Amino acid sequence: MSDPAVVETKKQNIMNSQTVWPGAFGAFKYSKSAVMLALKPLLILLLSSTALTSILYYPVISNSSKIGTANQVTLPLGSVIILNITSILVAIIIVVLLLNATQGKKIKLTDAVKSTLSPKLLINYTFCNIIVGAFLIASAFLLFIPVLFWGPRLALTLYYLIDQKMNCLDAISASWKATKGNVGKVWGIIGVYIVISLPVITIIGIPFAIYLLFMYQASLIVLYQNIKTSSPPAVEPVAVV
Repeated sequence: MSDPAVVETKKQNIMNSQTVWPGAFGAFKYSKSAVMLALKPLLILLLSSTALTSILYYPVISNSSKIGTANQVTLPLGSVIILNITSILVAIIIVVLLLNATQGKKIKLTDAVKSTLSPKLLINYTFCNIIVGAFLIASAFLLFIPVLFWGPRLALTLYYLIDQKMNCLDAISASWKATKGNVGKVWGIIGVYIVISLPVITIIGIPFAIYLLFMYQASLIVLYQNIKTSSPPAVEPVAVV
């Protein structure tokens, strides 16, 4: 009889050999499989970050309510710094979990956390977010049309940065090369996000929208893995003499 763990790995590992893009809607099943494989650590992260936010906000909201300024809630600088660092760590950990899950690898939350505890990675991630964000905002203000084409070209930047441990500029370059001819796929994913968000316009549809969005969160990573599988490396490896 086959080992259930091996069967599960093979079942979840389809994306490794999937060289034909299944389409933005077709990517849902791969994204869902990855999310389900990493479900426990993802939920722990979500609940932990929510609990931390509540703990940091509670004293401020409580004091504001006592003096009648509940609408003017301002966190101390220390709490703001903690929340910002935590949000960066959580974002990177989620990417690490889903990068592994889309390859059929189920890793422990502690291992994912250890892989993110690198000052270099945190600095690169923060710097890259600032650079890409500033570029897109500037492009949108100066000339709106180009950002519609340039934005998707940068969509995979953070995955190259985290997965292949590139610096920010190399990750941007890798994303730009990898998405050449694949801009439509990125826009397809964005379109699906919009479609599955529509149920929020009704109260009864909100739980369905939350479920669909949660399960679709690995879609861009699915695209990243698909492009990586079906294309040569975005950055040429250094020959070993």
